[in-house]
Amino acid sequence: MQADAQEQGQVRTQDGRFPPGVSGNPLGGLSRKRRIQAKAEELAVEFGGLHSLTAYEKGLLSVVAQIFASPYTADPPRDLRAAYQAMARLRKNVAERKAKAPTFADIMRAKHDAR
Repeated sequence: MQADAQEQGQVRTQDGRFPPGVSGNPLGGLSRKRRIQAKAEELAVEFGGLHSLTAYEKGLLSVVAQIFASPYTADPPRDLRAAYQAMARLRKNVAERKAKAPTFADIMRAKHDAR
């Protein structure tokens, strides 16, 4: 079943077919991008959201989201391995970055010790 907005934008010939060069799914490209973006946002929740990730981390997450959002892949085992490895790198990178950042308690303790 198609959305009304999509149905209205489609032009067909008299025999009910689409003319040559006209897509039967004009919103297809955008909907794929939306699916990938939604999957990336869903995966980013674990790390505090997309806004808390660096550009490198967003790139890794984008690769994983593209793999997960695609219904068909040429080599599913290879793609799943790539997604697993990218998520492992992402988790490691975020954990290392967060481990380096001092907590509020560390800052207050250092300030107190300096007196």
